[in-house]
Amino acid sequence: MKKKKYITITLIGACCLFSCAPSAESEKIVAQDSIHLSDIQTMEMDFTTDTLNNEQVELFGKTAIQKLEDLYGYIEIFTNEKYDTTLREHAKSLAAEVFSDKQNIEPFMNSISTVISDSGSVSLSNSLIRSEAKITNDTIYSGVISFEEQFQKSTKKRTIGFIIKKTNKSFGQEQNVVWETYLSLINN
Repeated sequence: MKKKKYITITLIGACCLFSCAPSAESEKIVAQDSIHLSDIQTMEMDFTTDTLNNEQVELFGKTAIQKLEDLYGYIEIFTNEKYDTTLREHAKSLAAEVFSDKQNIEPFMNSISTVISDSGSVSLSNSLIRSEAKITNDTIYSGVISFEEQFQKSTKKRTIGFIIKKTNKSFGQEQNVVWETYLSLINN
């Protein structure tokens, strides 16, 4: 009887040991999570660093092109009268958020609206960095994007500036100073 009890306890212990022991798959997941945590910490350092290296400036330049594409998506929404007024106004406020100087963009928005109402629609093409962002003071880099606005019957070559600067950003309850990309107007 004692031997039977001992075998039963040993079997139960062995089952618990194998089911509770970490598998190769779970160790792999933990390793992947560690890598992701490392990547996040590196990314946080990239965003909070005092200066940017060439690779970081190039990546922020690509972000500027994405913001330009987003801007034209917002423009498409806020100029389209088939959309609800609330949605159109929200798109207009989101369009303003991509700019560094939000007070002086109203004339730009109005001119785009007028052009679109006269010609139908506008799209964006051939966006590229015309001049890489260069540091202009201790905390601001500035560059230029060239692109084409395509209307139904014509194409217009344009340029728009972009800046990379440090700004306060909320991450949940935390406030951090990070690098952010904004568009800036150029007369053309």
